[in-house]
Amino acid sequence: MSSPQITIGNKIIGENNPVFTIAEAGVNHNGSLEIAKQMIAVAKDAGCDAIKFQSFTTKNLLSNAVSNDVFGMLQGLELSRKSHIILSEYAHKLDIIFLSTPFDEENADMLERLGMPAFKIPSGELTNHPLLEHIARKKKPILLSCGMANMEEITEAVEIIRRENPQLILLQCTTSYPCPFEEANLMVIQSLCHAFGLLVGYSDHTLGTTAAIVAITLGARVIEKHFTLDTTLPGPDHKASVEPAQLKELVQRIRETEQCLGQAIKVITPSEITARQQVRKGITAKRAIAQGEIITSEMICMKRPAIGILPAQIDLIIGKKARVDIAEDEPIVWGENGDSARENGDSALFLEEK
Repeated sequence: MSSPQITIGNKIIGENNPVFTIAEAGVNHNGSLEIAKQMIAVAKDAGCDAIKFQSFTTKNLLSNAVSNDVFGMLQGLELSRKSHIILSEYAHKLDIIFLSTPFDEENADMLERLGMPAFKIPSGELTNHPLLEHIARKKKPILLSCGMANMEEITEAVEIIRRENPQLILLQCTTSYPCPFEEANLMVIQSLCHAFGLLVGYSDHTLGTTAAIVAITLGARVIEKHFTLDTTLPGPDHKASVEPAQLKELVQRIRETEQCLGQAIKVITPSEITARQQVRKGITAKRAIAQGEIITSEMICMKRPAIGILPAQIDLIIGKKARVDIAEDEPIVWGENGDSARENGDSALFLEEK
């Protein structure tokens, strides 16, 4: 069965494609349009594929069970519809994919009208089945974070989305800011792959970049990482985010990791070809061998470089007669043109049948 592929914007996400990197701005713009624009530029400079914000209306998000302080804090982090338009256009100008997470149907519809190429559903909405259905019907790729969920809840969410839309990527996530390393549970990436046959990524809330790199080695095809312009800024998520230099380092390490992983087929690499001859050994005269002598194992040894007859071919030369004098430490070869002569059936220069 072929591995799934999903296209977001101009990027293809799949087993044999580059890891899709999302710079999670979240609410780290602190309600400032100018800071949000700076964050888009930083994400582009870091080499990220996409920048992502959060789209919510506080009065539609929180009930009166939440304190006025929390309500006021979140309200100050809202982005207006006009701000969304400006940020989307700015991202398009910088050639980076604009994404945002909707927390309700109204914001999902607004993002669809903006032409957003995919939807990210946060962990907190995984059990919000009406919202899952609403977004799935838009027939655009969906990235679903799986924080705070067990396999039963994830299975229900996957089934609901798949009824309307097969374009689904699951993101392993631990909803903790910051997430302790011992709770990252990165092995779940493989469990999700096997359970659902879907592409899986990792939404990283740990400090630093180590967990994201490990996730790639376990099969993650998407990496989402929170970032900020400055971890000392006031706000709920800054301290659990990376700064611009770390974000750029993360993307670089991701690309290096992809190169290191290579392919599953064992081959001789181009850089090994020279080393292969230099480091391997060839059959060499242990002592001077006179013309006409019958070759025995006591007359030969194995020494670098791998010129002529290889040790694996030793049975082919024992019992042969030397046609010429062979000096001590001289590699023993076939024919006038070395190995190629033997392949072409030429008679041996150094050795002949008894």
